[in-house]
Amino acid sequence: MPAGLRRRAVRGPWRRHPLPGGARDEGFTLVEVLVSLALMTITMTALTTFFVATGQAANQQSGRQVGAQLAQDAIEQARALKGSAIITGRAQCGGTNTCATPVAGVAPYLADVEEWDHPSGTAQLPTTPKTVTLNGLGFTENWYVGRCWQATAGGACLKAQSTGPTLMYRVIVAVAWSEKHCAASACSFVASTLINSAPASPLFNSNQAAQPPVVNNPGDQTDEKNIPVNLTMTANGGAPVISWSAVGLPPNVTLSQSGVFIGSPSTVGSYPVVVTAKDGFNLTGTAAFTWTIVAPLTVATPGGQTGDATVPVTPLQVVASNGVAPYTWSATGLPGGLSVDSAGKISGTPSTAGSYPVTVTVRDAKGASASTGTITWTVAAKPTITAPTNRSDRKSTPVTVNSAVSGGTGPFQWSISGQPSGLTINQNTGVISGTTPGTTGTYTVTVSVKDAFVTVSSTFTWTVTS
Repeated sequence: MPAGLRRRAVRGPWRRHPLPGGARDEGFTLVEVLVSLALMTITMTALTTFFVATGQAANQQSGRQVGAQLAQDAIEQARALKGSAIITGRAQCGGTNTCATPVAGVAPYLADVEEWDHPSGTAQLPTTPKTVTLNGLGFTENWYVGRCWQATAGGACLKAQSTGPTLMYRVIVAVAWSEKHCAASACSFVASTLINSAPASPLFNSNQAAQPPVVNNPGDQTDEKNIPVNLTMTANGGAPVISWSAVGLPPNVTLSQSGVFIGSPSTVGSYPVVVTAKDGFNLTGTAAFTWTIVAPLTVATPGGQTGDATVPVTPLQVVASNGVAPYTWSATGLPGGLSVDSAGKISGTPSTAGSYPVTVTVRDAKGASASTGTITWTVAAKPTITAPTNRSDRKSTPVTVNSAVSGGTGPFQWSISGQPSGLTINQNTGVISGTTPGTTGTYTVTVSVKDAFVTVSSTFTWTVTS
């Protein structure tokens, strides 16, 4: 064998196989090792920051997912209740009913509703925060309930009742937890829903036929001619009502698509009315009632009235007709001491003489009013007598004595008692005349005068001498 084939190739301790071109790899130098270690350190540091950030983002996302799930579960709990149970145990906030300040993010949801979160009993939905711990984090559930009104066709639900006839409840759930990535380390998730206020809201069951709306019958109505009516129809159950119609209405009265009656009835009479509500499934409900239209309210004007100061008047009954009872009465210009009661009767004791222009007004249950013309009420001073003073006359002597009256309200009627025999008084003039008796004596005489309201008297001594 050739000598070159018998030799064994022995590699030096730091040598490798020859490289193409005759170059040799002599291994890593110390500098290269140090550079490699530095690069590995930088790479591991970057990976550590990446893994820490990734873990923190995962924790943050986990907190949001749990908060959202808790809020949604709470909303479903509210939806499972009947409408009438939503505000059970709650009272409206305001006045003495103090409610807690809402947590962050809730205020915009409460801006358009009446807040009902003051505890007033055992509530179906919590009125105080509820704490739940999940994945090492503490979550606080906060419940808020508000009332609002919605138009029949849907749309915005606002706290003004004029918005529409449908009363709804807005349930708001805010779930809060602490995490440094949120502002001030306070995180929250807010969810809300609208729930029908009907005592028994419809249940959606694919195996059950849709039910028609149930129209709330307003009962028989009474209004008066030429006065605008004020009546709104409502319905429960079924799908939301989308249109209203009516037959048999009084002339000049119509029913709008939203269920509001408008117009002023023009003809007196009794009208059988049938109202129909149609919902979104074209199902209908009806209600029937009688609508009576009466003549407009009127009031009679009494004649002029008179009286004496400090003497009770004869009660005056002012009479109203037509319209819709009950009536409410008021009066202006009455003499001091007189008043009108709830039945339209004026009574009392006038305190001061004078002439008073009085007007009496009556208002009925529909807000219509009518007034009397001016009633002149004359109050005279209480009558007083100018009677004879003590006198003495001879027996069997003709006499004539005058009496006078001031104040009072005529006609006047005079009378006398206790006088000597043979003497009388003229009932119309108050003149005492006649012939004294033939015997002597002393007499206590009383002269009286009666006007339209009161009798007054005066007494004197009459002596008959020889």
